[in-house]
Amino acid sequence: MLIIQPTSYIFFHTKAFMEYLQQDSMKKIITFVFLTICLHTYGQRSQKSWNNHINYKQDLAKVRQKSLRKNLAKRFENINQNNATNMKNARRMAGLPAGISFVNGMNLAWINFGRDTGVDPFNSNQYYHPNLQKFGAAMDLVKNNGGNVIRWWYHTNGSTNPVFDGNQKVKTNPGFFHQDVKKILDLAQSKGLKVQICLWSFDMLKDQWGVDAAANKKLLTQKSHTDAYINNALIPLVQFIGNHPGLYAWEIFNEPEGMTNDYASHWPGFKERVTMPDIQRFINRTAGAIRRAQPNAKITNGALGMLTNVEDAAKGFWNAYSDTNLKQQGGDNQGYLDFYNIHYYAWARSKGSPFHTDYNPNKIDKAAVIGEYYPDNLSFGQQGGDNDHKLAIIKAQDLGVQLIDRGWAGSLVWSWTDRSTPGEKNRMATIMRETSKRIKPTNQVIANGTYYFGSVTNNQRMYDAGNTVKRAKMANPSNHNNQKWTITHLGNNVYTIKNKATGEFLEVSNAICKDRARVSTWKHANADHMKWKIEKHGNLYELKPIYCLTRALDRDFGNTTRSGNVHLYKDVNNQNQRWKITKVSNARSTVNEITFDQVVSVYPNPVSHELHLKGVQIGDELVIRDQLGQEVYHVTLQTKGQSLPVDHLAEGVYFLSVKGKTLRLIKK
Repeated sequence: MLIIQPTSYIFFHTKAFMEYLQQDSMKKIITFVFLTICLHTYGQRSQKSWNNHINYKQDLAKVRQKSLRKNLAKRFENINQNNATNMKNARRMAGLPAGISFVNGMNLAWINFGRDTGVDPFNSNQYYHPNLQKFGAAMDLVKNNGGNVIRWWYHTNGSTNPVFDGNQKVKTNPGFFHQDVKKILDLAQSKGLKVQICLWSFDMLKDQWGVDAAANKKLLTQKSHTDAYINNALIPLVQFIGNHPGLYAWEIFNEPEGMTNDYASHWPGFKERVTMPDIQRFINRTAGAIRRAQPNAKITNGALGMLTNVEDAAKGFWNAYSDTNLKQQGGDNQGYLDFYNIHYYAWARSKGSPFHTDYNPNKIDKAAVIGEYYPDNLSFGQQGGDNDHKLAIIKAQDLGVQLIDRGWAGSLVWSWTDRSTPGEKNRMATIMRETSKRIKPTNQVIANGTYYFGSVTNNQRMYDAGNTVKRAKMANPSNHNNQKWTITHLGNNVYTIKNKATGEFLEVSNAICKDRARVSTWKHANADHMKWKIEKHGNLYELKPIYCLTRALDRDFGNTTRSGNVHLYKDVNNQNQRWKITKVSNARSTVNEITFDQVVSVYPNPVSHELHLKGVQIGDELVIRDQLGQEVYHVTLQTKGQSLPVDHLAEGVYFLSVKGKTLRLIKK
C-alpha cells in the first residue's frame, strides 16, 4: 500500500513517468486512479504545523468585538420562530442533569489540541491517546476546590477524529476512541466529578493541521454526510458510554457562530463557511440521534454569547437554539437541547454580560450555564458611547458567586490550557472554591433543617409520643416541639430525623423489616434502621429505612383514621406513604408585593411560609420552577384569590409562572 507521509508530495521524474505510460494499460489506469484519489484526499487536509493553541481565546478576543456591533436579530427575523407561546411551551422541565444543583467547574478543554484521542490523518499507524496523568492533574484542581464538572473537547476540529473514507464521509471509527473516552469518564468518576463532552468546535472549518475543511463542511451541510457521521461515529460512541456516572452532558458545538459570515466574517483562518440554518439543522439532527440512542442523556450547545441564545430584540439578540428554531430547520421532534451553555468575554460588554444581567425566563426558556469566561477581574474601558467604564469592578473571586446570585445555572471558567501560570491557576481555584461555598448541598431533595411531617389526607402531623409510649404517632397540628423534627443529610439523600422535644431519632424498633413494624425513637442514630432514604414525588415525599428499602413509612389506615400509629408497610406507592414535609420557621416575611401587570400580583416576596395571589381566576395554572428549570410546584387554582403554602420549598431562587407571565421568587 502507498503511504503518504505528513509533509510528502509525489513528484514524477519525466523519464520515469514516460516509462510508466508504456506499461500495461489496465495496470496504468488503476494505479493512476489510486494515486489521484490519494493526492485528492490528502491534498484536502491542511499541512500547517500542529499547534496546541495556548492562549486560544486571547488570540480571538480582539476580533470578536465586531460581532456585537450588528443587530443580527433583525437579519434572522425570517427564520426566527420564537414567540411568547413557543417560549412558554418549551421543554423547561428538561433542565440540568440530576444530582447537581449548580454547575461549578472549569474548561480543560484539551491536553493536546485535536489529539486527545485519534488517528494521524497522514499516517494511519500513528494513534493518539489521552494523557490521563495530565487529565488527572486538571481534574484534581476542580475536585480540590469544590468543583463538580469539567468540560472537554472530543472531535475538536476533526483532524484526527472522526475517521473519514475516500469520499470524505465518516466511516466506522476505531473502537479505541470509545475506550479512551470511557477512561476519561472513569477517571472523573473516581474523583467525584462529571465531564461535559463538547463534540465539535468552529475550528473544524479552519486552516489547521490535519483538518479537511471541505469534508467537514459536507458533514455539516449534506444529509448523506451527516448521516454517515451520526451512524458511524456519534451513535456508536453514545451507546458505548451509555449512562456512565462520569458523564454530565453531550455538547454539540463550541461557538458554532464562528463558522458563519453573519457573526464572524472578520475571524481569520477559515477555509470554509456555513450558515446559521446549517448549524441549527445539524444540532437538531445530532441531538435527536443522541436522545434516541440514550434517552437519559442530557444535551446542550455552547453559544458564542447571549446574542444568539437570548430572545431580546431590543439588544439585537435572538435565541437560535430554542426548540422551535431547531425543529424548524431540522424537522426532528427529539432534536432539542435540555439546557443551554452561554459563553462570555468582555468584548460583549455589559449588554451581553451574565455578571450584569439577571437570568430572565421570559427571554431564555431553559436553564443556562455560563460555559466560558476568563478568571480575571471584570471591568470595561470607555468604548462606543456606553457607560460601561463607570461600572464597578467585579473581582475574579466573586464571578461564580455573582452567577449564582443572578439566577444562572452554572459556572465553567476558561481554562486549564489557556491559563498555565500558578497565579492564573490559583484564580480559577479561588473562583471554584468561593462558588462551592454558596452552593446548596448538591443532591439533597430537601435541605437540612427542622420540619413538620404531615399527612396528605388530613391536617395531622407526626409526633414523638415520648418515653412512656415509645412510638411515633399522628396528632392534630400544634406548636409543640414533639411535632418538630430536625433532619440531617448524610449523603445520597439518606437522613437522620431527630425529634426536637425528646432529642431522640426516628427508628424502626428492633430493625424489623416487615409490614406493620413499629416505628419509634432512640437516643442515637448509629444503625441503618435509624437512617432514612427520602424520595421526592412532586411536592410530596416518601421515607424508607435504608436497611429495608422495600418498606416505607406509613400511616396506619391514614385515609380513614385520625390519631393513628406510624409504622412500616410494603412500598405500594399510595397516599398513606406520602408526606408533606413543611419547614418550621419563626421568621416573618416583609410584605413586598410583586405585580405582573395591572391584574395579577403576588406577595410577600421574599416569602417564608405562605404566598398570596391577587387577580387570579379559578382554573388558572400556577407553576413554580427552580433555577434548573425543574418543576417543583404545579397547582390548578380553586378560588379567585388564593394562598399557597410554600414551607416545603428549600431556601433559594425560584420562578413562578401564571397567566403566561413569569417572575423571580425568593424563598427564605
